[in-house]
Amino acid sequence: MCRDFLVLAIVLALFAVFMIARPLVMAVTVDRLSVTFKGMFSEHSIERSSITAVESKHTGKTPILILWGDIDEKESLVIPDMFSFDDGWDAWLSTYRDLSDSKPLSLF
Repeated sequence: MCRDFLVLAIVLALFAVFMIARPLVMAVTVDRLSVTFKGMFSEHSIERSSITAVESKHTGKTPILILWGDIDEKESLVIPDMFSFDDGWDAWLSTYRDLSDSKPLSLF
């Protein structure tokens, strides 16, 4: 019984460390050529010249921002909406076509 409690405590402690470290490790980097999202265990990027549209979705968990590249090839970059961007970022995004649906998702 004590061993089970110890294993559960270790698992919960590791999960807590993961949840605390996750936002500290994640980053969005924009340079002259690309936009890069660095996650906890992965890194994805899309060339700025290939971005054609943006879309905001509410998935039930964290809202996400999708930067769409070539729509025929399904090229995209998904960024969780947990970052605080500046006015320059918002102004840059407003230059692209917005594919967001303004209607809320229906559960029925």
